[in-house]
Amino acid sequence: MLFLVLLIHGATLGLTDDEAYYWVLAQKPALGYAFHPPAVAWTVALFQKLTGGSLPRLPAALFSGWICAMGIHWMKIAQATPGGRKSFDSVRGGRVLVAFAGLFAASWMIVPDLPLFLGWMLLFVSSWNFCSRQSSSSSLDYAGLVGGSFLLLLSKYSGVLAIGSAGLAILLWADRKDRMKACLAIVAGTFAALVPVLVWNSQHEWASLLYQIRDRHGGASFSAIRYLRFWLIQLVFAGPALVFFFVRFLPSFWRPQAALRSKFVLLWIAPAFMVFCTQPAWSDFKAHWALVVWLPLFLEFGAQAGAHAGPYGSPESNAPVSSEDASVRKWGRAQTAYGLTLLCAALLFCQFPAISWVMEKTTGKVPDPRWDVGNDMFGWSQLARFIKAHPQYESYPVLGSRYQTAAQAAYALRDQPDNPVSFIPRDLKQKDEWPMLNVTSSDGPDWPSLKRSVLFVGDQRYDAGPEFKDADCKRISSVSTLRSHYIAKKILIWECRPKPLPKS
Repeated sequence: MLFLVLLIHGATLGLTDDEAYYWVLAQKPALGYAFHPPAVAWTVALFQKLTGGSLPRLPAALFSGWICAMGIHWMKIAQATPGGRKSFDSVRGGRVLVAFAGLFAASWMIVPDLPLFLGWMLLFVSSWNFCSRQSSSSSLDYAGLVGGSFLLLLSKYSGVLAIGSAGLAILLWADRKDRMKACLAIVAGTFAALVPVLVWNSQHEWASLLYQIRDRHGGASFSAIRYLRFWLIQLVFAGPALVFFFVRFLPSFWRPQAALRSKFVLLWIAPAFMVFCTQPAWSDFKAHWALVVWLPLFLEFGAQAGAHAGPYGSPESNAPVSSEDASVRKWGRAQTAYGLTLLCAALLFCQFPAISWVMEKTTGKVPDPRWDVGNDMFGWSQLARFIKAHPQYESYPVLGSRYQTAAQAAYALRDQPDNPVSFIPRDLKQKDEWPMLNVTSSDGPDWPSLKRSVLFVGDQRYDAGPEFKDADCKRISSVSTLRSHYIAKKILIWECRPKPLPKS
């Protein structure tokens, strides 16, 4: 069901700026890219080849369904106790997991976080199978360790945190006879991912790694307001019921007699928490970075909420429930109600200009389209229509000075090969990601001179005009797209011509 909802929803919307950028990268698969390792671009390229590009968000829906299915599977197999295995209601536990609106309300977009979470889940479930000692290890478990480690590190560099959790868990709790082989499987997957990462970075002055480690967190300084804002956002993403669950049951993780499952889950929470839940106090952050902190907690919450519940109508479903179990179920219902409401609202805000409507009603003014993030997925198809309506521009290359606008233009003009698109000016780490059109004296990092006439594009979010040297640029159009009666997108188009050489 989750797969179908996300697939249909995603198929009705245009690409976001970042998705369009990953589509551009997929047109030229490489060992690495400016901001992230290549997993998401390779995924887009593979599915584009398999489907002809008709469903660019198909891998996002597939990955989301796979993540959810593996999560429910883990909740079920994690019910083992010294006295046997407790029964588990997959529907009850699954609802709690899907109510992780911070993840699933946006998991219809094909971004690096989805292959990251898929690799995380593969590694989490496979390492649990070794640590729980419920059965002898299988080839699938080893494959999960290799594949999970590979996909994690090939999606984002921060995947190394989960790889460390998996390795430490196996060293602590796996059978002695399995430890060495399981750790070698993790090392094999990690090494396989490091090869393309290190090769690409060594050829690009280590730009991608330095960006993530140094440049992204430059100018660090403590800010209590920024840190408070981070926690308020996380409260919305995770949900008040989950936060209560975390505070209520955190002491059980520390008890000497705590169940293996509690210790295992804490081991997966702690490294990510120490990084992503402290870093915002010192530098800028992106709210979704901390989602990996809440995922293992949601799995534990769902496992507890669905435990002791037999199949509907069975005698066990009517068995007495302890006060602690009743409390977990109550808070599980609260989390489900909150999370599913937030998830549905987020999907509806993409389909309808609800945010703009609310802003208009509360302020009495025409809303700024930049405040409604749903607007970013509308309007770029107008660029192709504009060029077709003006034949004099049908052979013009198209340039943008932001990767967002250049990527959206490239996707909009993908069926118009006479209008190649590139991003100029760009720096070294982005140099190989875009076509070399030979229409300027250089590709950057400074604004170059023009060699031939081009179109330059921007939008209401990135509206700075071109600054080519020795060129005459004039804005020739502003193409608007409406959602209901609200402006959703305004595409700004300039025509730029090289200045004629002075007569001798």
